[in-house]
Amino acid sequence: MIFVTVGNNSFQFDRLIMAVDQLVQKYDFEENIVMQIGACSYVPKFGKYFRYCSKEQLEEYILKSSLVISHGGIGSLFYSIKNHKKTIAIARLAEFKEHANNHQLEIIQKLSNDGLLLGSSCAEDLDKFYVAAKDKTFNFHSEQHYPEIIAKIKSIIDA
Repeated sequence: MIFVTVGNNSFQFDRLIMAVDQLVQKYDFEENIVMQIGACSYVPKFGKYFRYCSKEQLEEYILKSSLVISHGGIGSLFYSIKNHKKTIAIARLAEFKEHANNHQLEIIQKLSNDGLLLGSSCAEDLDKFYVAAKDKTFNFHSEQHYPEIIAKIKSIIDA
């Protein structure tokens, strides 16, 4: 299963869900796709979707997935990485009224630079990330650096 999550906050993230729809339309997925779409106004045309779920339900979907496509929420990203799930992350951006600030971009850049996920702020990158994720070896052994990463993220958020 491919699981997509935009988180449970009140901001829309239509860019990501539209990009996933385009991806599903372009490729013949052998796996089911399930999307958690939150406050999105865009409703996906492909795959199953629901709006909100509990933390436990979200974790269950992540555990069952072979690939996670996520917003830059630290909870979703760390749970995916901790469970060695191939992860693609697209940051929510304030300029598109997807979040109050751009902290997700900095989080994604750090985790991407560490080889833990593929990520950017550009939903158009989803296609190339999907192709790359199939053969990519993710750097899950860098989990020992989580305390350092968490401290960096806290400093970004507090800034």
